[in-house]
Amino acid sequence: MSMEVDKSIDEMTSPMDSLEHEGEEVFGEEVGTNKVSHDCPTATGKRKGSTAWFHFRKGNKDKNGKTEVFCKYCGATYKYCVDNGTSAMLKHLNRCNKYPRNIDKKQKLFIPLRTQKLSKENTDTGSANVLSTWEFDQERCRQMLVRMLVVDEQPFSLVERVGFRDFISQLQPLFNPISRFTVVRDCMKLYHAERISLKTFFRNLKSRVALTTDTWSSIQNLNYLCLTAHFISDDWRLHKRIINFVVMSSHKGKDIGKMIEKCIYEWGIEKNVSTITVDNASSNDVAIKFLKAKFLKDKLLILDGEALHMRCTAHILNLIVRDGLHEVRDSITRIRNVVRYVRGSPMRAKSFQACIESARITYKGSVCLDVSTRWNSTYLMLDTALKLRKAFERLEEDDPFISAELEEEIPKNEDWENARVLVIFLKKFYDSTNKMSGTLYITSNDYFDEITGLYKTLKQAENASDARVRAMGVKMKEKFDKYYGSFDKVNMMVLIAVILDPRKKMKYVRYCYKLIYDDDEIVNERCDYVRTYLERLFNFFEKSCGSTSSGQLSIDAGCSLNLDSYEVGRKDEVGFTTDFDVTFDGDKAFEYFMNEEKKVAEGNLSEIEKYLQAPREEGRNLDILMWWNTAGQKYKIISLMARDILAIPVTTVASESTFSTSGRVLDSYRSSLTPRVVEALICTQDWLRVVNKPVNVEECIETAEKFELAMDDTHSELTGK
Repeated sequence: MSMEVDKSIDEMTSPMDSLEHEGEEVFGEEVGTNKVSHDCPTATGKRKGSTAWFHFRKGNKDKNGKTEVFCKYCGATYKYCVDNGTSAMLKHLNRCNKYPRNIDKKQKLFIPLRTQKLSKENTDTGSANVLSTWEFDQERCRQMLVRMLVVDEQPFSLVERVGFRDFISQLQPLFNPISRFTVVRDCMKLYHAERISLKTFFRNLKSRVALTTDTWSSIQNLNYLCLTAHFISDDWRLHKRIINFVVMSSHKGKDIGKMIEKCIYEWGIEKNVSTITVDNASSNDVAIKFLKAKFLKDKLLILDGEALHMRCTAHILNLIVRDGLHEVRDSITRIRNVVRYVRGSPMRAKSFQACIESARITYKGSVCLDVSTRWNSTYLMLDTALKLRKAFERLEEDDPFISAELEEEIPKNEDWENARVLVIFLKKFYDSTNKMSGTLYITSNDYFDEITGLYKTLKQAENASDARVRAMGVKMKEKFDKYYGSFDKVNMMVLIAVILDPRKKMKYVRYCYKLIYDDDEIVNERCDYVRTYLERLFNFFEKSCGSTSSGQLSIDAGCSLNLDSYEVGRKDEVGFTTDFDVTFDGDKAFEYFMNEEKKVAEGNLSEIEKYLQAPREEGRNLDILMWWNTAGQKYKIISLMARDILAIPVTTVASESTFSTSGRVLDSYRSSLTPRVVEALICTQDWLRVVNKPVNVEECIETAEKFELAMDDTHSELTGK
């Protein structure tokens, strides 16, 4: 986002701002005056002319030496000579009915307006035309201009550029140009308005809020902290909002904790926090410990904050996989070097493209260089390089310089084979990371399932016949055990989330434990612990909402069944009412007895037991949130638990992806933005966007492939080949 303003932007004023209120401007001049313009055409070509020449067109000269001029708007004709000047032309301009400045600004027009269509998931599905009235509104246009600059990450200085102003003058001549300083002030107004709106929303929100946070150092050497709120609204829709992007004094744990505490109290959500998801830095452990101690004093946490600390799964998997990559680091380094060589210059890239064509490789993607600290980018690099392996081998034969530059670092057959095995092995980790890194759908219910699958993959790798896979499996299993151990280190909230998935429930937890442990006694012990925690959580929510679940009401079966009520009080055939049974029907009485007994049995079940004993739902594509929206009437307390727990993210991707935006906001050319403006831009952009979608490396590669295919199709159409 290229927002170019000076460091003192908050205090500065601009001469341009005063012009906005001085009168009608025409390219910097006022109508009805004889002020000259430096850019205006002249009558003689030597001295500067009147602004009238912006609005009149010259014709032929008559025999008296006067030039015929025509109004560009209505076609009115005047005679012009140097001695008389342009006063008559300017007077006409002030009363010309077709001059845009003289048109009634309140006049309404019937026009087809394009409206954005949104799906139930708040995703853009296109637009539709709706016939509506329209009138020009300067303030509304300014507001929409600011929204465009913020959402599309455009520079504030765009409004002062010649091309933009020319475009606006043609699109809407009634619009008064504004300066970049005015845009900044409008942006801050928009930020504060949206912030107040979101604050009001949080004040009325009934559910709890799960937080994710991460830190980042900018090119200005400032430490920024991003705090993101995740919650499910009353209409059972998942939301993500960046609520703070603030500067911290340092990356120390206590400073992080104090800043998060300050932000939470500023938003007034201290009573609504469920969990805080952070990465595995030791400073974050200190921060969570600090926050837990603060909130425990006011008894604001669920079960005294036992599950407050949620560790980022993506970071844990990154550490696990990097240990495995270390076993084949030499092969990865050689492939990385040859990829770097190809990308080193345009001539090398062109030569490599020729090798791809010679090898008749149909893959249209280009080689990508990885970030050594991000294993998923290394996976993508290796996966792409393997598809272009024949081209790399041909390049080695055709390019005489590659051997001289890389020497012994050229990939050998063994390196390519190591890469092939590694890509196959890491596919499961890559897919799991992508699945659990989502921000637009719930992820907590899939966490335990994915971790169990990865555990089984590592166990198989430890016993693999391939020595390379076995070595990686052993190293990665050691790191896995460090963070998950015997699965007693897993945050209990994610296990409860599995139970709250109507397709899985408690049986699925038992199934996963049986995959992990061979001992049934351990499985039963772990399941009992999870069930006890579920009941404790239920009691907490029941107490918090100040109501009693109807499922908890106890009924005495011995005195609730009144068999005497059957047939008693019937009228006999003569019409007299009797107080005893005249015609007893044993079958009907037994049926009545069984129905009453069933009601009593159901009345004795708690809400938890009713939910767990109900049949599981079927279907991979079940909308869990909408299911709970419907089931809320039946399971009142458990539905409240589901609304809070299913919103918990298991990674910090939502906060971390914000730094992709902030990196574009603060690059080496635009580092003068003040922290206050930076926070306003990033938060407002997040709040205004319909869909919040972080940059995805693989998606960019796929897009590049599609562009390449589209260019090939266009070339074929033009050349006929």
